[in-house]
Amino acid sequence: MGILLALALSLVWGCSNPASKHIERGNSYRSQGQLQESVVEFSKAIELAPDMAQAYYLRSCAYGDMKEWDLAVADMDKAIELESDNSTFLGYRGALYSKRGQHMLALRDLDKAVALGPPNAWIYFKRGAAHFYMLTFDLAIADLSKAIEMDPTLVEAYNLRAQSYSRIGQHDLAYADWGKVLDMTIEAEKNKSPR
Repeated sequence: MGILLALALSLVWGCSNPASKHIERGNSYRSQGQLQESVVEFSKAIELAPDMAQAYYLRSCAYGDMKEWDLAVADMDKAIELESDNSTFLGYRGALYSKRGQHMLALRDLDKAVALGPPNAWIYFKRGAAHFYMLTFDLAIADLSKAIEMDPTLVEAYNLRAQSYSRIGQHDLAYADWGKVLDMTIEAEKNKSPR
């Protein structure tokens, strides 16, 4: 999701913005796994356009890829300071908080992201995961079910929903979801295998 959004954002900024060439280079480096180089380019974009929320978001994504959670959260804080009503930014910061084990903070941001819309399977999945780790399994199941409804190929949502069902003793539903996970995983492997 992050790389596609990054590419779309770079098209929106276009060539008229002097920071756009650094955004494009940063996106290119990130898509190739050259994360340090992408951070350098996004930093140059920020120097040229310090009010460009997307540049902070993109650098945060690169830091997140590097598992530099504190740096990623700091950049998301700045992006959200600049664009407080951006559900993508709030959803990503919520996911970062979850990575740091700060699930209450994650839920705060993910709740805001859901309220702002538009509906997004990834945000519902991340909120469901935060509920799972907070041991509120009924809420986790509700969000994970919504994520699956929006994106029936989201294997991770089936897996986490199965774990949630298992934790509340609904083993038949858990086994059904784990069966879907297995079927989808086998199908994905078949599609990867050379014929």
